[in-house]
Amino acid sequence: YKVIQRIVTVAPNDPLGEVETCIEEFISDGGDCLWKRVAVRGGPGQGDGPTRFIHATFSLPIINEKRRVSGEGQLFNNDNLMCWAAFPDRPNHKLLCVLATPSLLCIWDVYPSQGDAN
Repeated sequence: YKVIQRIVTVAPNDPLGEVETCIEEFISDGGDCLWKRVAVRGGPGQGDGPTRFIHATFSLPIINEKRRVSGEGQLFNNDNLMCWAAFPDRPNHKLLCVLATPSLLCIWDVYPSQGDAN
């Protein structure tokens, strides 16, 4: 597989731990993308040591064609973009935001606060 983007941040509930968030593509022997996902891993320390474990995964759609951005004459290469962001109604609670396609923004609550109904 191939890592497209990687973000490493401090774990939300453990200041000594890290959260590694990656967009990963799984490639066939012929070079085609078989599937894409976002993987959130955690554990103490840096790197892919034995203490890293998966907290969550989310599937992403596969788009194998390039599209022209209207009016700008540039190709949009369908790369996914991601970030952790807080919103005004919950400023101390970050959500994972991923641009899954040029017109689809996914927002996931990977670490819901205790007592949250959603």
